Amino acid sequence: MTDVQDTTTLTREQSDEALQRFADGFSSNLRAPVLHSPSEHKLLHRTRAGAQLWASLPDPLERLYDIAFAGISASDLATVARVLSAATRQLLATRNEGTSP
Repeated sequence: MTDVQDTTTLTREQSDEALQRFADGFSSNLRAPVLHSPSEHKLLHRTRAGAQLWASLPDPLERLYDIAFAGISASDLATVARVLSAATRQLLATRNEGTSP
């Protein structure tokens, strides 16, 4: 096995472990480190360990925004937002009126 394959296997194993730890946190076991469910309230509460885990997760949209909007100026993005907002308002108004433009 090459060094690259060893690294891939190790990374996959680490990913599997992290996913298992995350899934374990959502189990109904009150000792779970991420969430617990006090039976008297029937509410889920995030534990301190769960909050730390959540804070350590990357923002999935940040990477998408970086890729999708790379090289587009802030003023161009503001224009797009205004145009799409206006179009959405007009479509919703037309739908609510029950007429077509």
